[in-house]
Amino acid sequence: MLSTYWKMYSDFMGGPNFEPRAPLNESLLTSLFGHLQRCGLPFFADSVRIINGEDAPEKAWPWQVFLDIPLPRGEFAHCGGSLISEYWILTAANCIHQVDHVIVYLGVRNATDREDGPNVQVRTSVNLIPHAGYSMLHHVRDIGLVKMNEPAVLNHHVSPICLPDEGDSFEANDKCYLTGWGKVHLAMLAHNDIHEEILQQTNVHVMPQSICAYSSALSDDVIDGGVLCFDLHDDKRGPCFGDSGSPLSCLDPKKERYVLAGISATMGDFCSYRHVPAIGTRVSEFIDWIVQEMDQNP
Repeated sequence: MLSTYWKMYSDFMGGPNFEPRAPLNESLLTSLFGHLQRCGLPFFADSVRIINGEDAPEKAWPWQVFLDIPLPRGEFAHCGGSLISEYWILTAANCIHQVDHVIVYLGVRNATDREDGPNVQVRTSVNLIPHAGYSMLHHVRDIGLVKMNEPAVLNHHVSPICLPDEGDSFEANDKCYLTGWGKVHLAMLAHNDIHEEILQQTNVHVMPQSICAYSSALSDDVIDGGVLCFDLHDDKRGPCFGDSGSPLSCLDPKKERYVLAGISATMGDFCSYRHVPAIGTRVSEFIDWIVQEMDQNP
């Protein structure tokens, strides 16, 4: 049975070239494959989205997660995340590498209603796993996992996104969308607890690495294979503080469902300089890491 699940999962993840570092347990593969069968399917009828910084419709991005990050003096910072299985959230390492727990809100559209909204599920973390190679200085390997204390109850408001095939590139895909509740006005930057109320969505374009390195004037240490760069169809909108960890969702035309192409990782003053490409984490470069960490932390 295990070999059957592994074959189905490896086929979905890119075929026989995807090899784990160690054998995976059957319960993990059963869970992963079960969720992959119904992942990446929004419950919103409009399939053509030409959007730039608009309010997201209800049930359009059911894998989007809101994270409250406890800070000293009782304050909270905010990040996004993506539901990838009933227990696991994928987010940015910069959101979780210096804290011991986070509060997870599933099924949120209006962030002000996240504690008592009619479709909201509230969980706490039992394990935070930032990538061991994450560097605050160079912004590399900015990826992390959050395990919840209770499983998500899957429905039209809460549903996982598909993981990409290992090595996938999305440079030719014009159906990629960034979502999040990050700050949309510079006046918000001075306040940790101020964010956009309604989930925002915007159409973005994934850039080739060479163009990104030239446009951003970032060093080769930053623009490596694990980094995903994207620009905006509208220079007035883009990721800002509070969007870190949020998904970059791209429609896979073959699978006819959304896959998690990238993780938003807000860097420096990108909020202020709209002609600088946005930097994220390329999820397809970390599939092996994701599966192994989930397997080793059941």
